[in-house]
Amino acid sequence: MGRKEPDELAVYLVAPLAFVAGGLSETGCAFLVSMMVLMLAAAWVGRRKQADWALKSYSTILIAFIFLLVSMLVLIVSPSNSRYGTMAVKPTNILLVPFISFEFSFNFIVDSLKSLPYPHAIVVVFFASLSIVSAFLVSPRRVITFKWMGLSFLVITIIAFLLIAAIQAPSVEFYSSYPEPRAQSLSRFTMFLGLAIMAWLIGQAVFNRWRKKWLVVVALIFIGLTSVYTIRLITLNYAQLPGYAYRANLWDQRDRDIKLALSQGQKTVAVTVIDTHDIGVQDIMRSKDMRGDWVKNCGSDYYGLDAIKAILH
Repeated sequence: MGRKEPDELAVYLVAPLAFVAGGLSETGCAFLVSMMVLMLAAAWVGRRKQADWALKSYSTILIAFIFLLVSMLVLIVSPSNSRYGTMAVKPTNILLVPFISFEFSFNFIVDSLKSLPYPHAIVVVFFASLSIVSAFLVSPRRVITFKWMGLSFLVITIIAFLLIAAIQAPSVEFYSSYPEPRAQSLSRFTMFLGLAIMAWLIGQAVFNRWRKKWLVVVALIFIGLTSVYTIRLITLNYAQLPGYAYRANLWDQRDRDIKLALSQGQKTVAVTVIDTHDIGVQDIMRSKDMRGDWVKNCGSDYYGLDAIKAILH
């Protein structure tokens, strides 16, 4: 019989880890809190049924949830949120946030499938193929039927949708808009993870239905093809590193120029626009899409300036 008590080391470590992880960003904290709510609900149900995993993990999940809430409270009262007072955009009514977040979540999923069909297809094919090979090498403990798989798909879809909606919520509340691309990367990770789990179940169900060696051969071929596609993306991203290094050097030069102006007693500073259109990056201070105004306000506060702006020389 396994232990029913949670590991003490995990209990002691989860509190500071949850607090630090939640404090990295409003978007990440909303995501983690929502995930803990779902896990806590599942553990509560499992605990009532005396499930071993729930008895071991309930206390740990509860502590993580509490400290994530504390982290969220710290983010809310953080002085950095004073920047919202200088923005023209008014916060969304808190009662409307869930409904708008659900709408944005649905729109994000639909747009992702339309605009990035190949990456999503690659994820599904790779993990379904990997699951088939895994089932061939190690017989699964549970035989997955197509009926059980369909029910699992429904649960996974609901969970992924709720988590993606939670990611939209902070931007809906503060900006009345979608999260910026950097924040949406968490939404994309959630979507890819959900698709990977679904694909894994498909592979298990397919192999349970047709236990043929040729199926494993086909799966290995697909694993090779999808791996080549992934390696190609890595090489393309690596080729962009010089552009990012060039931009970083320009930002370092801007920092030196601002500090030099400060040393000369200037309180209003005009810096040169960072022209990086060749690598597809616009100067954030002049970008309407990236809300350049609040960037300038934050920059002024950071350096202790009255105003800062980017101009063409």
